[in-house]
Amino acid sequence: MGKSDMIKTLEVLIMKKIGGIILLSILLMITTKIVVGVGNGTPFYTPENERIDARIMSESGEVIVSGDAQFISDIQEEIIYSGEISEQEEIETRLNEIVKTNKDKNIMLFGKELDITGEAKDLIMAAGANITSKALGSYAFMTASQLDISGEIFNDTFAVGNNIKVEGDIGRDLYVLGNTINITGTVERDVYVGGESLMITGRINGNVKFAGDSIYISSNAVIDGDIDLSANSVVIENEATINGTVTYNSNVENISIPQNIRTHINQIKKTEKPEENKMVATIKDFIWWSISNFILFVVAITICPSIFEKIRLIYSSDAVQKYCSSCGWGLLSIMIIPILSVLSLFTFIGSALGVIGLLIYAVIYMISTILVAYAFSNTFIEKDMNNYLKGFIGIIVIEILRRLPVIGGIVAIIVNAIAFGTVLKLIKISNSKKEEIIKSKEE
Repeated sequence: MGKSDMIKTLEVLIMKKIGGIILLSILLMITTKIVVGVGNGTPFYTPENERIDARIMSESGEVIVSGDAQFISDIQEEIIYSGEISEQEEIETRLNEIVKTNKDKNIMLFGKELDITGEAKDLIMAAGANITSKALGSYAFMTASQLDISGEIFNDTFAVGNNIKVEGDIGRDLYVLGNTINITGTVERDVYVGGESLMITGRINGNVKFAGDSIYISSNAVIDGDIDLSANSVVIENEATINGTVTYNSNVENISIPQNIRTHINQIKKTEKPEENKMVATIKDFIWWSISNFILFVVAITICPSIFEKIRLIYSSDAVQKYCSSCGWGLLSIMIIPILSVLSLFTFIGSALGVIGLLIYAVIYMISTILVAYAFSNTFIEKDMNNYLKGFIGIIVIEILRRLPVIGGIVAIIVNAIAFGTVLKLIKISNSKKEEIIKSKEE
């Protein structure tokens, strides 16, 4: 395998891992939003567990209890009544029982400020602005602007955020996508990171793969495996322990690696891409979009011929007036639909409608050219011409107009506006026919 093949293999591997993190994070956010609801930061514990948050300091034996005052009072009353063990021992016993019940539930949280404790049955899933997790679990999926993972995760951990700190122990692999990442804990297997900067001061018993701007490995760090890097700055302190090989690209701008560490350099050849002639680029773009839109038109008119027949009827009379009307209503729709859809995403009930609204917006935008091309062709071209030929001619004309200097951008806006207005007219026709059917049935 050549060096270029090794580089491509490494890049594909890293991007697959990072892509997996993004996908899992999206699933995490959608799942927590549907199950828990926006702003609800309550884990799926029993009601008794929700009433108290306690931490037992292992060194001093001090018990710090906060939560429902009545619940704490109930505990104290039972302690006095029993008269067999001390107050501190009884509180510790009751708290340990509460923590143990958490093992029957997965921890799923969604909120602004989250402080997660306890032990999950399997999963710890959380999304918010600031998250501190001291919880124990088999797998962790977390996304936050400020994320601190100090609990123990027995298997894999997936984290996405702005500033991420991993202080706890990870039983298997760690996948991170963020801006600033700091690993101070222990990772039993491999670490996959994509981000602006990575700092390692802890122990990693496997390999490290990093794609980003800078990586810093402190003197306290211990890495048993290999380190594969795609970064502009690589700094490794002299006392750092690295038992594998450090692989980096030859185009690194800043590098500091002790001589006792094994290294491998991927030679990157700088190739200047020749500037393509603007006219040639425009022609290629025109051919690409003309063919793509025509294929889309053929598929659409074959599957839904009735829609295009309705478009023909809409603009069969008073065409200029109807085009102006469609353009006006279309411009209004282009501005309003995205705003309403995005606002709906932040409400629990309307989140699904927001997603649907954005999808419909994207679909109309994609088919705008073929809708308007067919409408124009039926208005200005011979009526008896083949429908496929009409669509092809209309697409060619619109694609040419879009690429004209000065007016090209205006043409694109008008075409999109007319397309949205046409869809509104189609909806109006469909509703009026339904009303006619209902009235005829009532009669």
